[in-house]
Amino acid sequence: MKHRALMAPLVAAAIAVTPTRMHSQVQPAASDQGAVCYGFSFGQWTPALDRAAAGHDANAQAGPGAPDGRGWATSDSGNASSLMLFPGWWPAGVRVALSAGPPAIGESAKGTAFALVADARKRPPSAPIVVHGVPCRRRDARREPVRR
Repeated sequence: MKHRALMAPLVAAAIAVTPTRMHSQVQPAASDQGAVCYGFSFGQWTPALDRAAAGHDANAQAGPGAPDGRGWATSDSGNASSLMLFPGWWPAGVRVALSAGPPAIGESAKGTAFALVADARKRPPSAPIVVHGVPCRRRDARREPVRR
């Protein structure tokens, strides 16, 4: 009886840990050399981006940016042709719908960007977008800034 009572917590712990291990084995190792990052070119937003009109607090700040001055993004796990962006200029995020999956390094994909709104009665601003697959690498902090 003692043995059976001790086994239940161990089995529960093994089940809880197994999905995490399996998931991490499926994903490729992250490295700046082989990873793909994305560049985005937005067209004109319709209607124009307006925090107050979208129901957001006009003074609300977006979350902190990613390292090296980049923005955060994630893929939509349920849809390989969808990305979520979290740019510093829009407080709730931007959904990007692509006609095909995200592009590989050196390729581009067209789609539509939708700025998320706080008030569901409002029409979300949308814009045509081109997503560029680019290599991930740290920005060189020693480089001189570009002056125009």
